[in-house]
Amino acid sequence: MKTFLWIGLFAMFASALPAAEPGLLLGSVIVRGSASLNGQPAASYALNLGNGDRLGTGPGSGAFVTISDGDMLTLGENGGVTLVKGPNGVAAEFERGRVQVTTNHGRLSELHLPGQAVSVRAGNGFSHYQISRIADASYIYAAKGSVFIVQDDSGGATEVREGMVGIVRNEMAALAAPL
Repeated sequence: MKTFLWIGLFAMFASALPAAEPGLLLGSVIVRGSASLNGQPAASYALNLGNGDRLGTGPGSGAFVTISDGDMLTLGENGGVTLVKGPNGVAAEFERGRVQVTTNHGRLSELHLPGQAVSVRAGNGFSHYQISRIADASYIYAAKGSVFIVQDDSGGATEVREGMVGIVRNEMAALAAPL
């Protein structure tokens, strides 16, 4: 009886998810607290994101964005991210707040930092990193594996090795040892 109930609840839950345009589903989201989708309050705690959909989180809130089995974003409070379909997979435009990224290169190709003309790309293999954006800089901490800060205009890259912190300020990348 319990199994039937769980299957029924799952079917109801799955059918209630707001649907992205067919063929353009880029991610599924579970929200903790308040969130917005494309500037409107999210009507559900479970959402689907399509190409160009912008997810925002409120104070004391967060969101778990699953892009594929091995690609996940954990967006912290007062955060903002937009998923975009690119030629090499899914790109996330990370606008503000803090995000933790786990990737095995299933579909997630990069995180772009609008306004700073750089993207963050994981090295080969499994990677886990965190980006914190504040008013004057972005901090990239490579917890597992290396990541690369890639300049959009020149394609030049700065490697941030595991355990190190990369700092992006005024379109310049620098490395710093963690505290």
